[in-house]
Amino acid sequence: MEKLGEYLDRLMRQKNLTPKELARRCKVTDSYIGRVRKGASGNLTVQTMMTLAKGLGVNAHDIFTAASGIPPDDDAPIDPLLLLDHMQKLIHDRTGMDVLRQWLELSSSERQTLHDFLAYLNEQPPEAKSRTPKK
Repeated sequence: MEKLGEYLDRLMRQKNLTPKELARRCKVTDSYIGRVRKGASGNLTVQTMMTLAKGLGVNAHDIFTAASGIPPDDDAPIDPLLLLDHMQKLIHDRTGMDVLRQWLELSSSERQTLHDFLAYLNEQPPEAKSRTPKK
């Protein structure tokens, strides 16, 4: 699940907003927006989250969800803007389309095995992922 800063960055990118423009819309300083994006603003008030939602033109519930860190119910529909953002990243990555093609050629059980492996890798601390085995 996206953290609040990642969520704000994605929405700002999709809506072509700079931090300065978002700050202007929310009537806060751009340094405050920077702290919120970095997760250094402390606990946000309900009013602040509602102000961010209004400035971004989104439902306040989406801001609350991102700020809480609690994933929405699994039965919730897929966020089409998040899906679009992931698709754009996939297409623009040099190997993204090749990985997608290879994934589509896998059997259902092979896809599940790959999914489980990727989930395992994502649970590892960053320093563990970057280590290369000694020869």
